Amino acid sequence: MAAETSGSLQRRDMERIAQNLHERLGQTMAAIRICHDTMGLLRQGKMSPEVARLDRQMGSLIDQAVRELRQALADLHAPQRDEQGGASPPEAAA
Repeated sequence: MAAETSGSLQRRDMERIAQNLHERLGQTMAAIRICHDTMGLLRQGKMSPEVARLDRQMGSLIDQAVRELRQALADLHAPQRDEQGGASPPEAAA
């Protein structure tokens, strides 16, 4: 019984962590993506080749960070999905 309670507490802790990550980092990543995209629209071709390269690299890094956050959230939800018969993960961030 103690092991079951401990397991329930761990699952609840993981769910709480996943929810916090989703709410906090998900919103921040979405805001970063919107700002970056807006900056690109405002510059429209007014970038040196080096700045354009860095802009593409920044966009790629943002995309990578969003993918990694989504994977981390899916990993945190994995024990719960396994217990529920493989239910799909919650909507991912950003």
